[in-house]
Amino acid sequence: MQNISYIGLARVGGGISMLRLEWMARLFAIIITVLVGIFLGPSLLVCCLYALFLLFKKYTYPWTLGSYYNVMIEAVEIAALLYIHAASSSALVSVLFLSFIVRMVLVYDIKVFLPVNILISVLFILVDYYITGSHLGTNGIYRAIYWVTGFGFLNWILWDFHSFVKYLEESQQKLKDTIGIKDILIKELNQSRKELLESNDELYIWANTDPLTGLYNSRYFNRYWDNLAEQFSQIKQNNYPVALVLIDIQGHRIYNDVYGHAAGDILIQDLVAIIRECAEAEDILVRYSDYVFSVIIPGQQEAEAIKFYHRFKNQVKEYSQANPGMRNIEVFIGWACCHDIVEETKEDLINRAIKSMRIIN
Repeated sequence: MQNISYIGLARVGGGISMLRLEWMARLFAIIITVLVGIFLGPSLLVCCLYALFLLFKKYTYPWTLGSYYNVMIEAVEIAALLYIHAASSSALVSVLFLSFIVRMVLVYDIKVFLPVNILISVLFILVDYYITGSHLGTNGIYRAIYWVTGFGFLNWILWDFHSFVKYLEESQQKLKDTIGIKDILIKELNQSRKELLESNDELYIWANTDPLTGLYNSRYFNRYWDNLAEQFSQIKQNNYPVALVLIDIQGHRIYNDVYGHAAGDILIQDLVAIIRECAEAEDILVRYSDYVFSVIIPGQQEAEAIKFYHRFKNQVKEYSQANPGMRNIEVFIGWACCHDIVEETKEDLINRAIKSMRIIN
């Protein structure tokens, strides 16, 4: 049998407090005991002592509530009940037995409360048979009615409360299982959501970036420009400047034929590294086509594009001196600035940048 405490008893059954039911049964027995002591003849002192015993009963347990060893405490209460019944010779005392049995059902496992209640029933019958006064009469019908209404009702209450407690325990277990399933589902849902977000991020990167260089692709370039124009169109502001730098690498096919495609990819990556070093943190770097790269400089005039041109030109020359294969490569660069992002199209800006192309010697 699993031991329980008063706190554990109070938590059984979810919303219904077993501790409250046990206390109500004890309080009911206390009231009946005082009434029996006042009106039905047994010693009022004994009845008051028994009432105090019930009032402070939870403090009399030397072991955890529901322990086998606490049956000794229940034996003391049984003795008091038998004395009160013998002294009062009243069927009203059966109400005290009802309270006792209900509390036994709430506190103890069936292995304890069932044999104890059978034992106390036998003792109650013996006391009633030998000691009960003549007010019940010698007629067997009266005594039969007494036992049928008394102990029949007690046994019905016993099993009904036992079923009730079992139902509450099963409901609590079902609730725990449901909460456990809910937690598992929430955990799996969060994991699926995390995986979906990661997949969306991977899909976004795959759709908008160039796998070789890690730069944005032309799809992103077009979407960025359209979104920028739409935003400034909505706020009715068209004087937002955007500078564009185009870089065209020619002779790359010959380089691939001479040194191989792997070396050609390395060359592209080296030139992209130079572009990254020359660009600012807020600049947007795009691989517009196989050998054409662009740098979008948002919110800046043509002067920023010229600064980028000089930085890029110097680093490309240094790279060419260290790599003889660059003698077959020609790098062209051009730039243009858009002052009215709503009215001017990206095609116009690209065409003007192409017209300004110059070779880096």
